[in-house]
Amino acid sequence: MATLTPPETTQHVVLLLDREQYAVPINSVREIVRWREPRPLPGQPPHVQGVVDLRGEVVMVMDLRARLGSPGAPSGDQDIVVIDLPGREPVGLTVDGVSEVLQAGEGEPRPAPSGVGCGDHVNGVLVLGDRLIVLLDLETLLDSAV
Repeated sequence: MATLTPPETTQHVVLLLDREQYAVPINSVREIVRWREPRPLPGQPPHVQGVVDLRGEVVMVMDLRARLGSPGAPSGDQDIVVIDLPGREPVGLTVDGVSEVLQAGEGEPRPAPSGVGCGDHVNGVLVLGDRLIVLLDLETLLDSAV
């Protein structure tokens, strides 16, 4: 399991997939763009939707729902959250929306339960009242993505 990143060290962007909420560190989000249909590439895994051109830069787009094995169908309106990690090419994640930015220190972080299928991609769970927000480990999510 990945190590839990304390939320007091950074702000998090909350991503929506149907009713589920996931969070990624704000410093890893380069931009959020309205949905545009990716151009498929041959021989890619099912969760790789293809590539898009963002102001002259070709960016791979991954369906986060499919990558995490989440049930349900995408909503009509989707966004692409462009993740930019040091030493990597930018990657777009298709999400149903972005709801908010959590301020540093908001919520109570807890480790992810052991034995969870996507546990390798989870840093922990942030508890905010009755909300449970899954903290994604982008390094491992992207390492095993293609």
